[in-house]
Amino acid sequence: MRDTMTRIRLDDSLGELDGLRNEILTWVSATRRHDADDRHGDHLQAIEEVTTAALLGVREWLLDQTTGRAQGEVYTECRRADLRVVRIRRFWRWYADRLDQYARSPHAGTLAAADEIVRSSWHEVFTAAGGADVPPVPLTAVADVDVPTALARAEVPWELKAPADEMVATWTARMPIATITLPVAVLTRPWWLILAVHEAGHHVHAELFRAGDAVDSLVTAAEQAVDRAGAGREERTRWARWSAELFADAFAVVLAGSAPAWSVAELELADDDTLLAPGPSTGRYPPPLVRWLLADAVASRLGVADPVTGTRARLLDRHPRARDLVSLGTGVAEALLDLPLGTTCLRRIGLATAGWQQTALSWRQALLARAEPLPRRRPESARLCAAGGTLAWFVLAADPEGPAPDRIATVNRRMLELVPRCGPTRVRTSAPAAIAKGIAAAAESVLADLRSDSW
Repeated sequence: MRDTMTRIRLDDSLGELDGLRNEILTWVSATRRHDADDRHGDHLQAIEEVTTAALLGVREWLLDQTTGRAQGEVYTECRRADLRVVRIRRFWRWYADRLDQYARSPHAGTLAAADEIVRSSWHEVFTAAGGADVPPVPLTAVADVDVPTALARAEVPWELKAPADEMVATWTARMPIATITLPVAVLTRPWWLILAVHEAGHHVHAELFRAGDAVDSLVTAAEQAVDRAGAGREERTRWARWSAELFADAFAVVLAGSAPAWSVAELELADDDTLLAPGPSTGRYPPPLVRWLLADAVASRLGVADPVTGTRARLLDRHPRARDLVSLGTGVAEALLDLPLGTTCLRRIGLATAGWQQTALSWRQALLARAEPLPRRRPESARLCAAGGTLAWFVLAADPEGPAPDRIATVNRRMLELVPRCGPTRVRTSAPAAIAKGIAAAAESVLADLRSDSW
């Protein structure tokens, strides 16, 4: 009787392992069928291979640990295996919940558009940077957040920071999958999708500046720029903390012209004191005015009109502190434009920015016109169509009688129909060696945790 119960208990745990593996494989297969253009092929490959290695590893470990053992020892090891299954499921669902959004309304159209915007920005820079190992495009999703966020591959998701999920959070940080989270507001206000370019900039920063000396070079560039402008130590430290956010702002202007800066200005518009105050999050966010000055300086150097002239001019006239920031912002803009990105820099990529701005303006006119516009399939088309949608919204919002709801609805519909169709077909373009290396490293790390004695 005891041997029978022991066998049943062991079979239950093995069944949980095999059942979860079959569930994941079925989900991967179904998700691939929906992903006709293989946009998420890298993500699915990483999820499938890492979870399969984890589940097979736990299965092998469980059989080894229970062979010839007494009943109590078998039951103990089965409980430990069951706990591992729960953690692996939690790990898989963290990604599955995001990818599932692409297959259901109301998220599907918006996420398809966001995905193309990020992909367009991603490949523009990595193609110019000349690197052979192009990392997977970040995975975009929507959530109940108030502002967009970018989570680099080595960062821990905020929702997995509870002690019970500490190990799962560690695993996600080791996966070759970065993520972007957009606020649910983009589902009804797609003109905010242009902010995905800024978030892509954070990931470009994380990937190209992965080595310690490169990270330091961004901070050093900001410090040296403000030092040349005569700033003191406290000011240098402040701008160094802001450097990552300002790099993403400069990146967005280079890749999409004035539209991202318009969006940031609209999101952060407030009373004068707030516009001059640093944001939350341990001082990483510069005051809105600093971001506007930086965008203005980058735009003017690339032949793009100042995107936030009115509010900036008013603040400069009324606040001496604001005037002091102008020379600092100009110096940092120059430094960010010249910072090496592989074999290129933002200034070199920005040689095309003035032309891209004109293309965005042509998209604005097309989205506002009576005739239905047609998609364009150039590498930059998705993000510039989104930029045109943002600029179209500002045209409608500036109507003295208020924006006409039917025209807003038309622009929204056209954006969500056009942007996903502006990308190339069969778009899985990350380097096979790079994704394979990332998967192998993640699988090895997860297996090491699963085999540890901490359970």
